[in-house]
Amino acid sequence: GGAIFDGSKYHLYVDAMTNECPLSTWTKNSRIDHAVADAVEGPYTFQEVAVNTWSHNAAPVELADGTFAIFHIGDGSGAPDGGQNCSSGVFDSQNDAELRAQAGSTIHVSDSLEGPWTPLSPNTLGSC
Repeated sequence: GGAIFDGSKYHLYVDAMTNECPLSTWTKNSRIDHAVADAVEGPYTFQEVAVNTWSHNAAPVELADGTFAIFHIGDGSGAPDGGQNCSSGVFDSQNDAELRAQAGSTIHVSDSLEGPWTPLSPNTLGSC
């Protein structure tokens, strides 16, 4: 994750695993959370889910026009809570092949650090 300073607060966008799941289930359970703090070292207070599950490795940036973008792997098309699905993290070869075929990176954009965050379409970064 990363933080952006807006002149008064630090806005942190960080990966969060839902349902207390292990990292091996990130495709179903990793999302990007937004938290704010007065100082870069925190403490940070949760604000909202910025990008739903299937999103990981958040890299937020301020763009030249004053808008914002979060670059990340996955497409953020899952449920905010991961669909209450915390599998064992062991993927069968068919599921893994399907996941790899649709894997890629996405950019979500917003006019505000508070969102809403909208995916650019089509998937602008292609396969990882």
